[in-house]
Amino acid sequence: FGVVIAWWLAAPFAVYIAILAVAYIAENLYLSWCGRREYRRRVGPAPAGEDNGDARMDEFIGLRHFLGVTYWQSNIDLIPKHISVIMAGYLLGAADAGLLRLARQFSSLLAKPAILIRQVIFLDLTRSWNQGSTDFKRIAYWTALIGGGVGLLFVVTGYFFGGALLGSLIGEE
Repeated sequence: FGVVIAWWLAAPFAVYIAILAVAYIAENLYLSWCGRREYRRRVGPAPAGEDNGDARMDEFIGLRHFLGVTYWQSNIDLIPKHISVIMAGYLLGAADAGLLRLARQFSSLLAKPAILIRQVIFLDLTRSWNQGSTDFKRIAYWTALIGGGVGLLFVVTGYFFGGALLGSLIGEE
């Protein structure tokens, strides 16, 4: 809503950055509040004479390291995604950087089903492999066959109708 209001009022770029910062802080505060609420709901109240507020990071061995690794891994994952768009904007101009960003968005949209399938099937494949079951080969074969068939459908559609599809989705310019 803040970005829409800023756009409506033709606000300067610094206002957009401030809106995103406030939204980021609000999101993190809300997530922390939800986390505490769920903790109290699922773990329950503290035993008599103790207080949940007394808990410190030192009591959870390895948690600080886990949080640090997770935080930095998520930040490091963002670097290649954004640095190439920034470099394209610097070297080629804003329009070409926008096209690169758009191409990345479309490719990630197409990759989402594969990521979901990987998350679901990985568990079955791991269990089958550990049990020595022959289902491992069958699941892997059918997953590859169906995924390859869907991928081939996208390639053929893109080859024959790609120009028209892009023109209708994002315009001729």
